[in-house]
Amino acid sequence: MYRGFLLCVFAAFCMAAIARAADVSTKIVNGEDAKIEDFPWQVSIEVMRNGQFGRNCGGSIIDNRWILTAAHCYNKTHPRPLSETRVGAGSSSLSKMVEFRSVKKFHQHERYDSRDHYNDIMLIELRRPFRFGSTINKISLDDVYTDYTGKSCKVSGWGNTNEFGGHTYPDRLQATELTVISRESCALQWGDDDLSSDNTKLCAQEYRRDVCDADSGGPLACQAADLTYILVGATSYGPKVCNGTLPGVYTRVSAYIDWIEKTKSKKGKGKNNTKGKKGKKDQKNNKNNKNNNNKKNKN
Repeated sequence: MYRGFLLCVFAAFCMAAIARAADVSTKIVNGEDAKIEDFPWQVSIEVMRNGQFGRNCGGSIIDNRWILTAAHCYNKTHPRPLSETRVGAGSSSLSKMVEFRSVKKFHQHERYDSRDHYNDIMLIELRRPFRFGSTINKISLDDVYTDYTGKSCKVSGWGNTNEFGGHTYPDRLQATELTVISRESCALQWGDDDLSSDNTKLCAQEYRRDVCDADSGGPLACQAADLTYILVGATSYGPKVCNGTLPGVYTRVSAYIDWIEKTKSKKGKGKNNTKGKKGKKDQKNNKNNKNNNNKKNKN
């Protein structure tokens, strides 16, 4: 009888261990597997490396031809040819992404300062519009300054999921919730007094949850009064180790509404400082989908 009791205890222990192991295997450090239907505005901004396109930054669809992302996702000093960047949308998995658009023009904020991350915002104008549906759609902009302190908002992307400084990049879209904190708390933690008075930035933080490498420019989306999600921020920078010990800093969208509308009205006027061949047709990009495979900017 005693032997039977021990066998039961042993079996229960094994089952519990298996359950724990299974639970760990399904959890992502910085978030959870997400459905693109819940984040249809999410895009992957990809650049050519060694002959293949790969993830570089995130971004948000704000109109069928326009993507909002971070200014630091584009190197204006040493620009790539436009044909070496594309925008993918419509799938939770990078390896299954089928909708790609080539870039017509990068509209980096004219006063972007890479040293202090000021005006870290950019619009990407696409050569062809996206067709909206359940997996590809735009997100409305937060166009009125609102204090979101204490509110839980969502971040998403295909960036690094390793909280210990390593590099683990998922194929599946990840998402999590972060709490918006006050500018004063953010400034105190970063030791940067300017953050307390800068209304063009906002901060979000949650222990052991964070955005990370390759999430730059991705959305910080909060619920509006009608319970729909609106774009409140774009991922700008954070700590070297993405574990929530320091808050992430986001460009506040509401501070740039006038700039966004003015930029969209330009519609491709002017030229990017790029050289090289013209962008490849979107159809060719779609056929090449198999190629997807300190303060620190998140790209």
